[in-house]
Amino acid sequence: MRKTIEIKDHFSQSLRKCLHARYGKVPTASALARDFNLRAHGIEPITQESARRWMRGVSIPEEDRLRILVEWLQLDFNEVLCSSNNGSPHLCEDNKKSGDGLSEPDELLLKLVFNLTTDQKKIVLELIRLIKH
Repeated sequence: MRKTIEIKDHFSQSLRKCLHARYGKVPTASALARDFNLRAHGIEPITQESARRWMRGVSIPEEDRLRILVEWLQLDFNEVLCSSNNGSPHLCEDNKKSGDGLSEPDELLLKLVFNLTTDQKKIVLELIRLIKH
């Protein structure tokens, strides 16, 4: 498992890359917060400071916010969460699908898990732990 600092840094790099692709440049934290909040229905809006922390690799968004970023910016969830031992990005070998992205079963599983309640996620996590042991 990657270190938290590596995950935050890699998330920041991936976010800036997707923002650059969307806007033609990396927008300000203020613009990111504004545009994010326009798409974030049903959750607490983010502040300019939160956007700045994501872009600088100081923090990563919580799950509900990450889901919005993935959908809005087509952020490659697999690329964000996987890296080689030296921290450089690559696709996780177990999840490759024709050279890119998650396999169909993994993608479906992720979508299903994202839609569970917190209590349901705890149950699924416990079930996985039981299966792995």
